[in-house]
Amino acid sequence: QSVYSIEQDSVENPLLSREEYPEAYAYVQNMVNELTSSKAVEYADIFKYDSVRIIHRDDVLNAFCTPGGYVYVYTGLIHYLDHADHLAGVLGHEIAHAERRHSAIRLQKEFGRQRILEFILVGGAGLGEFVKAAILAKMLTLNYSRDQEEEADEYSVLYLQDTKYACNGTGGFFKKLVDAGEDEKIPEFLSTHPASKSRVRDIDVQARELGCNTRLSDASGWEEFKKLLPASEEEEPKEYTYPEGEVKNDGSRKIEDRR
Repeated sequence: QSVYSIEQDSVENPLLSREEYPEAYAYVQNMVNELTSSKAVEYADIFKYDSVRIIHRDDVLNAFCTPGGYVYVYTGLIHYLDHADHLAGVLGHEIAHAERRHSAIRLQKEFGRQRILEFILVGGAGLGEFVKAAILAKMLTLNYSRDQEEEADEYSVLYLQDTKYACNGTGGFFKKLVDAGEDEKIPEFLSTHPASKSRVRDIDVQARELGCNTRLSDASGWEEFKKLLPASEEEEPKEYTYPEGEVKNDGSRKIEDRR
């Protein structure tokens, strides 16, 4: 999505106030700054990685990075995770999608390069309402290919190895889903994306090959950070979104890709 379109939709994307929650914003921004300081990040001086937004939706487990480097994270994801390393892993994965131009490439094929640039940079001021609505709808339902997801996982490890966080942090997020039984209903051969168990294994293999740190950081600081946010309004997020692009619905909860 463009920054303009996201921030215009205060019902779907209610942004947490920077003025009211400066410490929470500083925590996430410092994490993104550390990730984008990695020598593997190519566009740190071009993309807007210094403009993190927190979306106050405890019912959504998601984070994403738009073309151009605007990072968004939902409070539902923060409350769900047990370690800072896991959030760093998810953000590294999403930053990799922006760095590798995954969403931009897929959207350009359908709408053309000039239209996408205009939509990203100025909110589509020169585009017709129908075209803007079509681009926005496509962004909200955009699925990445298997190769793109695997590449984002690989780059997340490269980004994290240059930080204080466990370099396999992305795998920790998927492992929690597996341990909670959230991943069992999607056999890998039915999916266009790698299943979570496979992703945990592949990320761990890459971490061992690189010899990078896999020790989780102290959880106490993470718990203190979560206290900086508004108290969770949900006992459990109802809408789960994670970097796998899958849709699951067992009647009690929904898991879907909202990018």
